[in-house]
Amino acid sequence: MTKRTAVVLAALLLPAAAADAAFHLGLRGGYALFMDKSFGGAPAYGVSLGFDLARNLRLELSGTRFESSVTASAEGLSAGRLALMPLEIGLEARFPFGDGKLAAFGGFGVGFGFTSFTFDSTAEAGWAAAGFAVAEKVHSTACLCAAAGLEYALSGTSVLRLEARYRVLKPSGTWAITDLLSGEMVSGTLDTLSLDSLSIGLAVRIGL
Repeated sequence: MTKRTAVVLAALLLPAAAADAAFHLGLRGGYALFMDKSFGGAPAYGVSLGFDLARNLRLELSGTRFESSVTASAEGLSAGRLALMPLEIGLEARFPFGDGKLAAFGGFGVGFGFTSFTFDSTAEAGWAAAGFAVAEKVHSTACLCAAAGLEYALSGTSVLRLEARYRVLKPSGTWAITDLLSGEMVSGTLDTLSLDSLSIGLAVRIGL
């Protein structure tokens, strides 16, 4: 092990200073962009609860919510709105500069993305006028996430952060069309959905 590697590991793994808060509550807001262009960008907001495992190593539990407009596509969803709320747990490392007030950070985690799709009311009325009822559902599923950014210490226990967060989420879905007159139904699955997204925004973390 080189001297530089030992210094980095020591900085990450030293116990948190007594004056530092072990628990942190965070609030974040920003904008989310989906990699699949049939999903529109949307404001994103959320909360987090973190625990300092060491001076520069943190365990964090977070939840974020955003709601996107959906453009109809042949292989995906019909027009409507998709609400997504990922709950994630992850590890985050901090790399301070100079006196430590400014630092870079990076981390990764796993979670579960809760989803809810609402069919466009105009399209739904059009199907109903033609004598059909259409239903589509996106199933909640596991997700992966990675985050990176910069943070600045406003005080001993309060931090302002600029962060980017990338999520990988590949849910499945189902669709069904019912003839309102005969009651007959045809159904199928949606296997090519991709809700991968990039969120960029600001966050405030406050020591408890």
